[in-house]
Amino acid sequence: MARPSLSLSRRWPGLALLGALGLAAGAVLLGRLLVEWQWFAQFGFQAVLLRRWLLQLGAFVAVLGLGSALQLKQLQRCWRLRQGHSVKALPPRPILRLRGVRLVLSLLALMLLLGAGLCFLLVQARGLIAAPFSGEVISGFTLLRDLPPPAFVGVMVLLMPPLLLWPLSSLRIILTAALAASATALARGWSLWLPALLATPFGTADPLTGMDLSFTVLRLPAIHLLLSVAIAQIAVGLAACLLLTLSEGSSLSDLAFPGLSRQQHRVLQPQLAILALVAAASAALAPFALMVDGSGVAAGAGWVDLYVRLPLRLILALLLALSAAGLLVPVPEGWLRRGVLIPLALSTASVPLSEWVVAPLAQRFLVQPRELSLETPYLERSIRATRKAFGLERVRTLTLEPRQKVTREDLASSPGTLDNIRLWDSEPLLAANRQLQQLRLYYAFTSAAVDRYPLQGLSHRATSQQVLISAREMDSQALPKAHAPGSTSIWCSPMAMASPSPR
Repeated sequence: MARPSLSLSRRWPGLALLGALGLAAGAVLLGRLLVEWQWFAQFGFQAVLLRRWLLQLGAFVAVLGLGSALQLKQLQRCWRLRQGHSVKALPPRPILRLRGVRLVLSLLALMLLLGAGLCFLLVQARGLIAAPFSGEVISGFTLLRDLPPPAFVGVMVLLMPPLLLWPLSSLRIILTAALAASATALARGWSLWLPALLATPFGTADPLTGMDLSFTVLRLPAIHLLLSVAIAQIAVGLAACLLLTLSEGSSLSDLAFPGLSRQQHRVLQPQLAILALVAAASAALAPFALMVDGSGVAAGAGWVDLYVRLPLRLILALLLALSAAGLLVPVPEGWLRRGVLIPLALSTASVPLSEWVVAPLAQRFLVQPRELSLETPYLERSIRATRKAFGLERVRTLTLEPRQKVTREDLASSPGTLDNIRLWDSEPLLAANRQLQQLRLYYAFTSAAVDRYPLQGLSHRATSQQVLISAREMDSQALPKAHAPGSTSIWCSPMAMASPSPR
């Protein structure tokens, strides 16, 4: 009887934390649902809301159920292998043998990946809850730029002690939170995947891929959302399994990890292969993504996007696909490093190389010296697409040649119009007022406005005369120190008034 009670006592903190978080989330969710129900009830659209809720609930349950069955079971396999570390059989040349500084840096990198993936999923879920129709929440890992650095560091500091003391329970809680955030993001992202499922052809082809534009406009955002969630979730799961593996036995105290066994190879390879395959699919969408998020002078893809970024991203997708194939297809052990690790290392290095080195250099030294000639085809394409999108192609162009002439009788019958033609500029007026009416250094004229007054000498007219006026303002900051009343500006008289506009 002692062993079950001990197991229950170890699990109790995690269960209590999950229960508290579940109650808090349920209270917030119930309040939102009640408000939303009352809003739809005003218009009699409760049936529409119920159908949407069922779709969202189905997506949430499917993602959470499938993710729990895959991720938590994978974590349990790694834990069982960790428990048997003392009898594990190492190959002649084990992979991932780490000692000293390399082991510490690897563990820190895995902690960073775990925290970054969890923060990304939480930020994405929060963004989709707040603004489900915003495209900014699916912009990839650049969302982490909006996360305050103190918050990210705080998450890392909070995660480290429980991971050292209770690794399995802590990682289960982290994976569950990540799965809940993923399920929430995909359920709340109905505004993206529902139009993608119901999309109809636009009848216009994409100029780069030749596919119908409905894919780029309606289906691409939903695919980006799905892939970004999948990449983050798989990365969190892989980081959790590697943390359990690298910290087995006395690895932390001895600062030495002997390497992966054959059983650990078989457990971790499919997970890494799926991550590489999903990342390859994300990189393969570059032709469509560049047409939307290009960096040229016009909207869409420019010269650098088509001739530098696009080939490099497709090469990256090919390398990632080769890495995934090498991890999934049985290969001789001697070819594992050359057949899998080399393409994986090349694909990892090509991302910063292409985005931060090659593309900026090509823009600076190839495009900018002759930018107009190189970017002209893409400018013309953008102009044509803009005109078609706004229906400007159907606008008729007419040449008007007015033949009416203003006569002397017209001028004589419109004295009010002529008197109120504005001929004065506010800048010369302010300069003249500063010279003639400023009087003291603490007076200032900041702006001028148009007004109308019945001026003396023009009382026989029924209309008022247009004038430019400027209020003389006292700047308390310019007052002597002994007389400065405060830091605010005070409006005072007299008013500086411009002369009427000349006829």
